[in-house]
Amino acid sequence: MDRICKLCKEPKLIDKFGTYRDPYNRIKPNGVCKLCKSHQQKVNRQKYGKVVVKHEIGIADPEELNFEDDPRAKDEIQYGRVSRKPTTLPSGGIAYD
Repeated sequence: MDRICKLCKEPKLIDKFGTYRDPYNRIKPNGVCKLCKSHQQKVNRQKYGKVVVKHEIGIADPEELNFEDDPRAKDEIQYGRVSRKPTTLPSGGIAYD
């Protein structure tokens, strides 16, 4: 099934379009094909000066890695999992007054 892109005005297969959900929760294809949309986003990024940030892997300082625990934490005792008694109803059901 072909659909015409609103930007490039070329008929393309429907799988070349992204999808969205309308207010009635039906899945519908977008009006702009994926290629035109990605090109449009790239142009907007350059137009407004937005830059994609690339994360650099840096070497951590040894001073930051070596730290001492809180001295109060050495005296703490870890008891394990806390178990609480669940709320139980009488076996006869709920009594209404």
